[in-house]
Amino acid sequence: MITLSRTRPSRYTGCQRCRVIRLFMLTVFMLVILGLLASDKMEYLQFISAERAALAIWVVGGVGFVIKLVFWRLEKRRAASDPGQA
Repeated sequence: MITLSRTRPSRYTGCQRCRVIRLFMLTVFMLVILGLLASDKMEYLQFISAERAALAIWVVGGVGFVIKLVFWRLEKRRAASDPGQA
């Protein structure tokens, strides 16, 4: 089992990727149930479309990429300025 702790793995917990997948599946399942039960009472959710969901994914991914790139560059610059800590 892959866990964050290498010395003492905890039982009955999955890796972070497995938890994210389970959370996603649970969210989709709950949205399907909500859609079936609420049917015509969900006019306020009509603005959600496949295009807007894809756009949100692209935007969040792009912002995350830029943030990781900035942190990587800062770490690289800090490592280059302090060669004794390698």
